[in-house]
Amino acid sequence: FIVDLNPPEVELEGPDGLHLIEWNGLINWNITEEMGLSFQKLTIDGVEYSLSLDSRYYIMDLEEGYHSIKIFVEDIGGLNTTDEISFTIDKTPPGFTKGEPDITLAGRTVSIAWISDTDEEEIEMRVFFDGEERSMNARPKDGGLTFAETAPGDHIVKVQFIDLAGNIRELTYEFSVKEDKKKDDDENEGSNIWLIFLLILIIIFIAIIMFIVMRRRKR
Repeated sequence: FIVDLNPPEVELEGPDGLHLIEWNGLINWNITEEMGLSFQKLTIDGVEYSLSLDSRYYIMDLEEGYHSIKIFVEDIGGLNTTDEISFTIDKTPPGFTKGEPDITLAGRTVSIAWISDTDEEEIEMRVFFDGEERSMNARPKDGGLTFAETAPGDHIVKVQFIDLAGNIRELTYEFSVKEDKKKDDDENEGSNIWLIFLLILIIIFIAIIMFIVMRRRKR
């Protein structure tokens, strides 16, 4: 007779990553067993499937959501072991829409707004201003962000919200910033005041020099 004290070893291999947009449905497993196998089965989301002594299985048409797959292996001595994997299929971009109002202009300060209807916590956000990515001190749950001292002209801002599976929701904001003539006039006026003050100092300096020179000549 044969004494078998070592249960089989099994490693279940499924999709790469815990959050997926697409998957080909292929499940592989590797079994280490010296005496031989008698039985193996898969449990997919609570439903059992008996298997031939193969090492792969295709799962077709899994719906969006959380899935759990477990393999059970038993050898000819009645010893068994299991392994399990889980993952989430997500094909839906995160729920973000433009706010009301979506754009607020105040001179050269521009604020954009959005509304979130997603419960997902780990959302990545990327901001592109006129095609160039900007690092902004804002988070998806903040509901908006502000650009100060925006240059006059037409601009396009794109905000991307990316979930763990890689789905992207992109919002586009287009706006025009007009020249702030009053601010420019105030800046010019301020520059003129400093120029006049500098000229006065120069005249006073020249007058003092001339006064000193005249006194020395009289001596």
